[in-house]
Amino acid sequence: MFAIDENKGKSKGTELLTALAVLHTNVGGLFYILDFRFLFVYNKNMLEKYDDPIEVLVRFNEERVEPTHFRWDKKTYRVEKINLVYKERDGNDKVYYFSVSDNANNFKLAFFTRDLSWRLLELFYN
Repeated sequence: MFAIDENKGKSKGTELLTALAVLHTNVGGLFYILDFRFLFVYNKNMLEKYDDPIEVLVRFNEERVEPTHFRWDKKTYRVEKINLVYKERDGNDKVYYFSVSDNANNFKLAFFTRDLSWRLLELFYN
């Protein structure tokens, strides 16, 4: 037997789900009652992972490269804000990561120096 009691509440765009699960088992002729209490937070924001090639328009500003627009899935996105830039080594290759956003979404873009290609890695939206 498995029972769930749900109590729902809302807090700043998230849905709070509290579940009480009671599991009855019969082990070796003995009867056990196990009580598990779980607290789940459901956030309506979505993160999707990709590894899609994209075309990127960049601006060279002093010693930095700044993406201004990119084309993905037959749509052009304007970069309104660059949130974070960092780099990592992948063998002999350097990969530059850009966390950028337009007015509605956040994207993680990657630039690979090995073949001078750009890829969309993540999309985070409400």
